Amino acid sequence: MNVAVTTGETGIDTREDAYGTDAASTHKYWITEIELAKRAHSQWFNQSADLVKRYRGEKKQRGRNQMNLFWSNVSTLQPALFQKMPNPAVERRWKQRDAVSLMASTVLERGIAFMADKHDAEGHVKACRDDYLITGRGVLKVIYRAKVDEGRQPTEQEIYSAILSGQEPPQPVPPSIKSQTVRLEHVAWNDFLCSPEGVWRKKRWVAFRSRMNRKKLVARFGKKGEVVSLNQSRLSQTENENNPAAQMFQEVDVWEIWDREERKVIWITDGYTMGPLDEKDDPYGLENFFPCPKPIQVIETSTDATPVPEYTLYEDQAAEVNRLTNRIYSLSDKIRAVGAFAGQHHEKLSKILTQEDGTLVPIDNWMSMMEGRGLRNHIEWAPIREMVETLHQLQQSRDVAKQDLYEVSGISDVVRGASDAAETATAQRIKGQFATLRLDERKRLIAQMIAEACGIMGELVAEHFEAHILAAISGVEMAENQMRKQAEITRLALAGDQAAAQRMSNDPTWEDVVQLLRDDYRRSFAIRIETEDTIEVDRQADKQQRIEFLTAFVQLMQAMNAVVAGGAMTFDMAKEIIMFSVRGFSQARDLEQVLEDMQPPQQPDQGPSDAEMKMQLEQLKGQIDLLKQARDHQFQAAEGDKERAAQVAAEQIRAVEGGKERGLRAHEKAADINIQREQMATQAQQQKERSNAPVSGGNS
Repeated sequence: MNVAVTTGETGIDTREDAYGTDAASTHKYWITEIELAKRAHSQWFNQSADLVKRYRGEKKQRGRNQMNLFWSNVSTLQPALFQKMPNPAVERRWKQRDAVSLMASTVLERGIAFMADKHDAEGHVKACRDDYLITGRGVLKVIYRAKVDEGRQPTEQEIYSAILSGQEPPQPVPPSIKSQTVRLEHVAWNDFLCSPEGVWRKKRWVAFRSRMNRKKLVARFGKKGEVVSLNQSRLSQTENENNPAAQMFQEVDVWEIWDREERKVIWITDGYTMGPLDEKDDPYGLENFFPCPKPIQVIETSTDATPVPEYTLYEDQAAEVNRLTNRIYSLSDKIRAVGAFAGQHHEKLSKILTQEDGTLVPIDNWMSMMEGRGLRNHIEWAPIREMVETLHQLQQSRDVAKQDLYEVSGISDVVRGASDAAETATAQRIKGQFATLRLDERKRLIAQMIAEACGIMGELVAEHFEAHILAAISGVEMAENQMRKQAEITRLALAGDQAAAQRMSNDPTWEDVVQLLRDDYRRSFAIRIETEDTIEVDRQADKQQRIEFLTAFVQLMQAMNAVVAGGAMTFDMAKEIIMFSVRGFSQARDLEQVLEDMQPPQQPDQGPSDAEMKMQLEQLKGQIDLLKQARDHQFQAAEGDKERAAQVAAEQIRAVEGGKERGLRAHEKAADINIQREQMATQAQQQKERSNAPVSGGNS
């Protein structure tokens, strides 16, 4: 996007139209922007320089006694607004059940905390706080640095030598990141400029000044640094002329400009006019581009962003206090025990006024000396009483002026640690509340600035830090990727440690965590970065609301249980009342589905009543009688069945016996027949044999 400069018949609508596109034109444009910003802040720069001297006690009128209320007020507010660096608080935004976002939050929180501790973030925030209280504006900057190992390519000679000796040729070493750091840095009140828009989100650019000597210029900008004209010196003009080594103390102002519209960083100086010293495209890739949170200011309006020192708001009251203080010291210096006496008694009166305690001085002509008022008639003291009364009146007037000053500055007696025994407890409480309300807003501004700075640090850590560096600074142990994770799970399972294998299966990997941290879109939804100071209020409010909900819920459940158990209400009606109450608490949304699935409890068996017991006994007696009758019927039927069975059995026995007799007779008859058949066969055989026998002679 191009910056509009002017429009009209000339056709000059953009930066390029007005200044051109070459390097020299770019330099000229930014030098113009810097000079315009300096001009807009010139009055504030002068006031701030004067106030720094006043705060340090270097600026006061000669011969005047003054109270340095400015230093006193700043010293009082310093510990009240900021004492120690709060811990970063990186949390899952919606407390979702997500192992990856939970581990990413832990890694990011530990990374920010480590970098803040290592690089003295607290000291830089205190310096920013002091600038805010003295000059009216405090600025913090976030700086990211990475040390890169460029790697190494083997030379042709090394490759040749390895081949000739029969060895493996050396492999190239790829570039790698050795270390990464991100830190907070205080920016002095006169080393920061920005575009003139009144609202921070509309600022087009911000600039940070660095004062560099030749050595720093060459180390940072190379050959361009060698030809930069050094136009600043820490020596006076006379010292420069008479010192052959004055070049060592020559410097130049270099402005580091962050152009949000072009998303570029440009380094320029008025000692080099051929173009920028350097220019880079968006080196950090931050969402809001600027490497600094919104500066804290005492007074800020939507149309004018020029800072206003707080001291200028009560400068008139401070001047009145100093004027009265000077009069008090001058008058108190004049209050002395001095007077005049008659000259004719000089010798005698001198002896009296110069003697030690308890000394008596003899006086001649006592009677004449004592005529009238005695010694009082001969000595007249200066009017000390009137002067003391005037002094008391001046002191009371100064107290009133100081109270006016405290009302304007918002520092009550309670904050200053002063107390009046005549004041009631209610008066002290009102003063404390008044001071707290005034201080809370200032504390909130500082806490918000620190939270934004931690957010920028977290964004840089998430998007630029390598996994092995994150592991080192966070102390979190995870598998590198899914392959390594699965191999470790298999090893644990084969070793018989099933519990550890199961736990590890639910853990994310560094690959998963880094992927979430690198994704701006996913990270912004899953994680939020705050500090304890900014999130503590939300935590306390959330905790209080949860306690309130649980207290009300338990009481309601107890009441509904009693009502349902007594039969005055059905379970479904009680459930609807409970859900009606729960829906009024936003913290209970996760519980709504659980409560919707709630089923009526099983009632325990408490035993029947007396009437029910009597009825059950009667029913049981009737059932017993029926069972007895049924048994009798069954017995009678069984007896009849037995008789019939006996008869059938007897008949069967008789039939069997009759059958046996018939069978015997049949067998006997058959046997007789067989015997007869055998006899007949025998007779026939014998007859045959006789007929076939030969006849002998003579039948003698």
